Amino acid sequence: MKYLLIRLITTVGKLLTLAIVIDALLSWVPGYNDTVYKIRTVLQKITSPIMNPVRKLMYPVTRRIMIDFSPVIAIMIIEFVQAFLVTLIMRF
Repeated sequence: MKYLLIRLITTVGKLLTLAIVIDALLSWVPGYNDTVYKIRTVLQKITSPIMNPVRKLMYPVTRRIMIDFSPVIAIMIIEFVQAFLVTLIMRF
């Protein structure tokens, strides 16, 4: 049972990371069409609960350099939470 839970946690972590990376890459596409817009809308609905707090936290640092590091920070947070949960589950 605990291995199933660990697998679920790691799968969700990988999917969230993938969604963040794809959304960040699609944000660089200039003049995107309806398909890209729809994909980005879905991805932002999935990732915004993670990305928005990170962006607010990073704003004082990133406002001057105009580079958004929030995807990197969000992925690091996801990896940390995932490792913490897996370690916690393995102990019990």
